Order: sequence, then structure tokens, then C-alpha cells
Amino acid sequence: MFPDPVVQRTVDLDMATLDAYAKELSKVGWFIGQQAKQHNPVHLKLLKTVHGIGAILSLTILYEIGNINRFDSVQNFAS
Repeated sequence: MFPDPVVQRTVDLDMATLDAYAKELSKVGWFIGQQAKQHNPVHLKLLKTVHGIGAILSLTILYEIGNINRFDSVQNFAS
């Protein structure tokens, strides 16, 4: 609690806003995950088997890479 009521109200509003964003982002994350499962389920499942790659990172990699065949070599992909 903050002694100044204006500061406390601002903090309360910020926290309520963050809660609302977290709720909406959770819905968006679920939706994107469902879309990825439909578009490329094999690659998504494969990415999730790599240690350290979770749900969000696997989606990011999947959509950033797109079609892996567009890279002529491993070096082109890595760069």
C-alpha cells in the first residue's frame, strides 16, 4: 500500500490493466497454438522435443522459419 491515495489508485489501475492484458494474451497464445497444430503439426511437435524449447519458442521458430527448404544450406539458415 502507498500512503498517497493518488499513487495507490494509479498502481491499482496499472495492475488491473496488466491482469486484463495477461488474460487476453493467454487467449491469443492458445489460438495461435491451435492454428500451428493445424498448419504444421509434425514440425511443431518436433520442435517441442528439443530441450529448452517450449510452447512459445516453438511457435516463434516455426513461424519465423516458414518453409525450411528456402535455405540453400545450414549456413544460410544459421545466419
